[in-house]
Amino acid sequence: MENYIFDSHCHIQNSSLDVKEDTIRNELSLPDKYTIDVMNKIKTLPIGGVGMMGTTIIDSIRIGNIIDQLNESPIHVNYGVGIHPWFCENTKKNHPDWKEQLENLLKKYPEASIGECGLDKVARNRATGKNFSMPIQMEFFEYQFHLAAKYKRPIVIHSVKTVGKIFEFIKKQLNESIDNIPPKIMFHSYCGTPDITKSLLNLTSIRERFYFGFSYFVNSRITRNEDNIKLISKDRILLETDYHEIDDVPEFIQKIYEMLSSYSCLASVEDLYQLTYNNAINFFKI
Repeated sequence: MENYIFDSHCHIQNSSLDVKEDTIRNELSLPDKYTIDVMNKIKTLPIGGVGMMGTTIIDSIRIGNIIDQLNESPIHVNYGVGIHPWFCENTKKNHPDWKEQLENLLKKYPEASIGECGLDKVARNRATGKNFSMPIQMEFFEYQFHLAAKYKRPIVIHSVKTVGKIFEFIKKQLNESIDNIPPKIMFHSYCGTPDITKSLLNLTSIRERFYFGFSYFVNSRITRNEDNIKLISKDRILLETDYHEIDDVPEFIQKIYEMLSSYSCLASVEDLYQLTYNNAINFFKI
């Protein structure tokens, strides 16, 4: 069974290992030994595949370093390079050439997705206590969306209280040209309303490009999951942990599996693990 378990969205490149757990590692340059330790630990995961998502320039470079050294892995290791909405302000300040750096990473890693990127209306800057600037988030999201379309890469989108805003952006891009739309779009830990879900799926020319990830960490707090899943084609559903700690991945994949299996619309699916494994393979396929 474990060969058909796929965690389609996690951040295990930042697992604590021998680094203090309370350290925020997304923007830290860590020694080569750390990268090697993470790489070796990934190979021991009792699952069939993972999707590691970058959140900053440094974090995305770290993922690249892991991939450079990851030979003969017993599991599928897929990955994204991207800038998360929580780190846009710091990136703009500390990496004025972030656009060039991100595009260069995408060129260097032809199997990389774009992500994690997106918009977050709720999160606050720890230093200022204020919500992260939406205009800055939008600048970063639009650029990454356009990069994904330009290089024909899947894109992984973080959205908190902004699915409607992202829908309007996608619709505008589609009205200009279907070439503006990435080949595959994953909504990570999807929390949109059923009405927004219907609106997305009513974009019939690109409906098949949409995938929807569900994590226990986020979706266990949402009451409309089953209503959304009833609208979504079963071959577009993904399991994810959204976790940083490698050792936590199997437990939380099991939790989201159990939660989704409890829904009447999925209870008849004989093997949800294999279904979502195949869905993840199809999503990450370039």
